[in-house]
Amino acid sequence: MMMFERGTRTKAIRLTLVGCVLATLSGCASMSGGLEELAEKAGLDEIERSAADEGQLDAESLAALKNAAESGNALAQYNLGLAYAYGQGVVLDKETAVSWYEKAALQSFPQAQYNLGMAYFSGEGIKRNETEALKWLRSAADLGDPDAQFNLGLLYLSGEIVPKDHDEAIKWFRYAADQGYAKAQANLGVAYARGRGVEKDPAMAVTWYTKAAEQNHAFAQYNLAANLEYGIGVEANIEEAMRWYHKAANHGIPVAQMRLGLAYYAGEGVERDPVEAHKWLLLSADAGELQAQPVLEEVSELLTEQQLAAARRAADRWNKRHFSAQSDL
Repeated sequence: MMMFERGTRTKAIRLTLVGCVLATLSGCASMSGGLEELAEKAGLDEIERSAADEGQLDAESLAALKNAAESGNALAQYNLGLAYAYGQGVVLDKETAVSWYEKAALQSFPQAQYNLGMAYFSGEGIKRNETEALKWLRSAADLGDPDAQFNLGLLYLSGEIVPKDHDEAIKWFRYAADQGYAKAQANLGVAYARGRGVEKDPAMAVTWYTKAAEQNHAFAQYNLAANLEYGIGVEANIEEAMRWYHKAANHGIPVAQMRLGLAYYAGEGVERDPVEAHKWLLLSADAGELQAQPVLEEVSELLTEQQLAAARRAADRWNKRHFSAQSDL
């Protein structure tokens, strides 16, 4: 159990699950299963990269782009495909987009090969064909496209289209990670943490988590925070752990929000702030973190009505900022 204080009175908060999974309690780090690292879900990433700039192409720019594409310029063909895919300066037309991707792909333009492969996989703009999807994804990956390399790794990780093969997944994640691809770096961290496809190496996991976390990858930020809290693969540093939990929490990771809420209530690695604690626990519970709800209810009993109202207003402000930022992406 963890003891939370309110003034001079103390009350035991039942944290049978939350405490052992997330809080720094003696003996809990060895519980069955240990820490659960957050990873990108197995399955293909975005259908098409958002490479096209926002806004509309003007008539003059569009005419020049079409002229270059029709003259055989692979980059222009790829960009014209993007214009049709996103309806920029032209009527949105997935089939025409795919036809331009194919022209550029046949000239070994890797980004076009990637988009063509994803179109075959999704069936958008062309009939779904897993054989063609894999062919073009592999070709783009062989040419060094990090999106294709990462997605090929996901396919091998999940066993979708290709036989499940952790070694092959790690190979492609590493190719993408070495190019600075944050999602691949984060997944490599999980692989080293779990010993899947590589020899288990907590220190190497921390190395890859750090690379991805510094690129604002939310899952990596949470995983790095957990390692720093428990001293796994790195010297324990609760203040630094809370810094990364805070970043992950601000990305909307519910388990990070819960851990941050506990820290603010206990004054663990951060200055004690019951209102801030309740805010993060409230956000976590509202986001569906089941373990946060019983803790939220018990912490609520220790706060005044004014504190509860302040926490709710703070949570509402966070939601407004967070969802406004998401809608701008």
